[in-house]
Amino acid sequence: MFKDLNYSYILLFLIATLILSICAFILPSVLTSRNKNTKLSNDHYECGIKPFSNTVNIFHIKFYLVAVLFVLFDVEVTFLIPWVTSLGSSMYYGFISMMIFSSFMAIGFLYEWYSGVLEW
Repeated sequence: MFKDLNYSYILLFLIATLILSICAFILPSVLTSRNKNTKLSNDHYECGIKPFSNTVNIFHIKFYLVAVLFVLFDVEVTFLIPWVTSLGSSMYYGFISMMIFSSFMAIGFLYEWYSGVLEW
């Protein structure tokens, strides 16, 4: 089934991802200044204008739950697009595995629906 698949591209992609991730963590600490305790950096706004009111806004938990729901279904679509393009070669095994995956996503959606997260 996987005789024609070349894994070198996957390995190259993983190495490039690892290098970019390490650079994303190391470069900000190397490129920024070391003096972090200035009055300007401790201010809420760094534009020089004094804040008019309290700058801390409290968000309702439902905003975060809807964001998690969005990310959840965004990941599902990310898995569905390659599945649809390769459905002809995977046949029943691919279909059954995607239906199991989609049923888990549907169970999560139904849980959020019945728990009242989607009602405002």
